[in-house]
Amino acid sequence: MANGYTIFTSYFFKPKGQSTKGAGFGQAIHCNYIKPILVTTDPYSEEVRVSFSNSNDFKFLSSTISGGTGYTANEFNILVQLVNNSGFTKISDVKPNPALWKIVNVTNQINGYTVGAYTAGTFFIKPTGLTTTIFKVPILNYNSYPFYDLTYLNYPTSVSGFSFGAETFFLGNVYTEIHADVYTTNLSLVLNLNEFNSSTNNTWNGISRVAISEIGIYDANKNLVAIGKLNDPLEKDDTIGRTIAFAIDF
Repeated sequence: MANGYTIFTSYFFKPKGQSTKGAGFGQAIHCNYIKPILVTTDPYSEEVRVSFSNSNDFKFLSSTISGGTGYTANEFNILVQLVNNSGFTKISDVKPNPALWKIVNVTNQINGYTVGAYTAGTFFIKPTGLTTTIFKVPILNYNSYPFYDLTYLNYPTSVSGFSFGAETFFLGNVYTEIHADVYTTNLSLVLNLNEFNSSTNNTWNGISRVAISEIGIYDANKNLVAIGKLNDPLEKDDTIGRTIAFAIDF
C-alpha cells in the first residue's frame, strides 16, 4: 500500500459582471494540467503554494474587452484535492476523484489587483499579476472549502439537435491516435543496356538519349492497369542501365 497523502492542484479563471462571458467567449473549463504534491507528514499542517513563472502561459488573457480578442477574467480560483494514498497500491496509481475537487478563491492574493474596482487595468486580471504572486492555500481549512461544481458550464447532456454555430468551447489538450494498414506492392523495373533506348514519340529526334517520364504496368493480357509518373525524366541509352522502383498502395 502507498503511504502518505497526495495533494492535487489546478486552477481556473472566471469572468463576472459580463453574463459569465469574457471577450466573446463563454466560461472556460479549468486547466487540464494537474499538479500532484506528495505529503508524508500531517497534510492539514501543510500550505500549498502555487506560482507561475512565465507570463506567456497567459498570453491571451486580456485586461480589456476592447477589440474582442482573447479572454478576460476578474476571478482566479485554485482547485485542490487531498487524497489518502493508503487506498492505492503504488504512488503512480493515486488519482483524484472528479467529484471531490475543492475550490479556493485566491483573487484577493493577486499582486496589484483590486477586487471589484472597475478602473482600467485593475478590473480585469493581468498576466503580470499572476506571475508576480505566490498563491497560498492552507490545507488546514480544506474541509471548509466548497466543492467544485462543473454544472456552471451548462454543457448539454446530449449532442442531438446541435446546429452549425452551436458549438461549446472546451479548452484543453486532445490527443488522438490514428492507425491504418497500408498494403503496398513494390515492383523493381530493370532497364538493361540494350532496352528502352528508342521512342515512337514525335518529340524524340532519334539521336539524343531517350527521356523516360512515365511507366506503365500491364497485366497478362496486356491491359494497362497502372501508370506511374516520374518527378524528373530519366535519360536512357545503350550506355546507361536503370532500375526503377514502382510502388502501388492499396
